[in-house]
Amino acid sequence: MGLRLLHVVSHPIQYFVPLYRTLAQRDDIEMTVLFCSTTGLTSYSDPGFGANIAWDIPLTTGYRSYFLARASAIDAAQGPLHVVNPDVATWIRRLHPDVLWVHGYTIPTSLIAIAAATFLRIPVLLRDEATLLDTRPASREAIRRLTLGPLFRRCHCCYIGTANRDYYRHYGVAERQLHHVPYSVDNAFFRAQYEHWLPQRQTIRAELGINDDRPIILFAGKLVPKKDPLTLVRAFSQLSTQRTAHLLFCGDGPLRPEVEALAASAAPGAVSITGFVNQSAIGKYYTAADLLV
Repeated sequence: MGLRLLHVVSHPIQYFVPLYRTLAQRDDIEMTVLFCSTTGLTSYSDPGFGANIAWDIPLTTGYRSYFLARASAIDAAQGPLHVVNPDVATWIRRLHPDVLWVHGYTIPTSLIAIAAATFLRIPVLLRDEATLLDTRPASREAIRRLTLGPLFRRCHCCYIGTANRDYYRHYGVAERQLHHVPYSVDNAFFRAQYEHWLPQRQTIRAELGINDDRPIILFAGKLVPKKDPLTLVRAFSQLSTQRTAHLLFCGDGPLRPEVEALAASAAPGAVSITGFVNQSAIGKYYTAADLLV
């Protein structure tokens, strides 16, 4: 019998699925996932993309998973307080895993899960993406110091990068409780897409209006302030090689009008935006590109 790992997460997240499947195939791990909501299984509104999103890959196959009792009635996109699943404690008591892995701490269900595991003396891995880069009012910061420090010290905190590690340290997490667990990439998936699209590379570039061998600089993500696409356009406009390169945005979001306006004035004809691109087609643009930002 392998280590029994139970993962509690808000909803099926497309870039987590390959990791779930990989862990499920291991003989030394028994992987189970508990979802707090069904967001992601059907079309839903994503504020970051500014559009309705429907993922075109299966999200719940290849590993053991369950939806908590109120999952179908909950929409994680409506905010963290909307995701409350009291029965998560019952699941943890019944499955009694060797390790509980919780992704994020802002939804009440995660806090219930951590409390239940602590009561049952089950070790908790906490993984999150928070950083100190976002400024917060002083009053809110004081409350966070009073609450987050004790919460984090109950867990082994898995940081995805240096900024995330600094966040945990800021709230008093000891070095022995910090573990580097960066995001992973499904290389087999992207390799298969690359091999599929490679014979059509020139055609894809022509669709973008590029009929020569100029390099394509690719940005893939949401057009939101946090990712700062406007700085990329400004930097690109200052390149001495601007006229012999092309900047391609694969994504959408609230900053799209500003990106388009700045591109039209600062680098006319040298910037394209595809809009949202789903999982089965994103490899098309990676294949066409030469440099990733």
